[in-house]
Amino acid sequence: MSSAPKILLIAPQPFFSNRGTPLNVRAIAECLTGQGYEVDLLTYPLGEDISVSGLNIIRSSHVPGIKSVPVGISASKVILDFFLFAKALKLVCTTKYDVMHGIEEAAVFTGFLSMFNGKVSVFDMDSSIPDQLRESSKPIWKIIALPVSILEQIAMRRSKVVLTVCEALSNKAASVVDKKKIVQIEDFPTDVDNTPPDDFLTQIKKEFDLGDKPLVVYTGNFHSSQGIELLLESVAIAKDRLDFKLLLVGGGEKGQPDFDTIRNLVTRLNLENGVVLTGNRPLEEMSSFLSLARVLVSPRIKGENTPLKIYSYMNAERPIVATNIYSHTQVLNSQNAFLAAPDANAFAKQLEVALRGGEQAQRKAANAKSLVDERYSRSSFNTRLIEMYEGLLAA
Repeated sequence: MSSAPKILLIAPQPFFSNRGTPLNVRAIAECLTGQGYEVDLLTYPLGEDISVSGLNIIRSSHVPGIKSVPVGISASKVILDFFLFAKALKLVCTTKYDVMHGIEEAAVFTGFLSMFNGKVSVFDMDSSIPDQLRESSKPIWKIIALPVSILEQIAMRRSKVVLTVCEALSNKAASVVDKKKIVQIEDFPTDVDNTPPDDFLTQIKKEFDLGDKPLVVYTGNFHSSQGIELLLESVAIAKDRLDFKLLLVGGGEKGQPDFDTIRNLVTRLNLENGVVLTGNRPLEEMSSFLSLARVLVSPRIKGENTPLKIYSYMNAERPIVATNIYSHTQVLNSQNAFLAAPDANAFAKQLEVALRGGEQAQRKAANAKSLVDERYSRSSFNTRLIEMYEGLLAA
């Protein structure tokens, strides 16, 4: 019988998919299995099957009619979470785990399950679920925000460790539990190859008819919190003075609500010749798209956790234009980025300055690269995660 620690990792997302939390989940799984731990990853019945040595992927029951899950709170996510919890309950009743590690709402699952089986649980606070509910436009989600917040606090207190990814979430957790219980481990760049083959770059330029104009590049989803509408409005303003193209990488595919909303806005703003939408692209291509950029942008208008893409932007050593909100300023500042108020005119002004380049833009990009190399590397992530787990297992 193996003496390796056995971990139950519960991720309420499509796994694998090329977006923030699933990328973080994969990094956690690769780190733990690389250390010799046995890891069962319980996740949704959606996403790409990937192979990670030592990782056993277990999927909850398939739900007829649910083929995808949008970013954020949704009815389909609530239904899938019900079946995910049922599967988690069955697993902890039939398998002996040393640690249960729940991510986002699944952290509530593990917190309550630890009350009954006495096992060590990790509350992985990758974002604030109650905040997402309060910020929703649907009244039903706002109504349940308070009871969800109470359940989250109870589970947090029951957990041995509250794991966070940024200062904002650490401060939020500190209002519920002792600071000694909180471990903050920031994300890291998911794409470390900044020298993609020239022939592939040529292929991308040809595929999307990018030409030779300077490129402003955004990567990620098109959820309303990301501020893509603000970005397009600022591009419409800036294009009156500068000639460039905006490349939107990600956001889903044609026929999906968020993607179609942005595509329609491009048309209404008469930006068809200045904006390119690639749709979702493989993670392996991200460094190529980033390397094509003259400027990288993150126009986010809501949220407190630092977007995962920021670390990849910093690693790409390109000038960054971002909104001056706490989500960004936990990592970015006036020394390593062009920061603007979450307003189209203010964002357009900083975009123009960054596009014009010069010594200031080069210095900011170099400072961002130095910071990510120093503080936000994969090796640092792995070291701190293993230290946390060794402490849990020793206790």
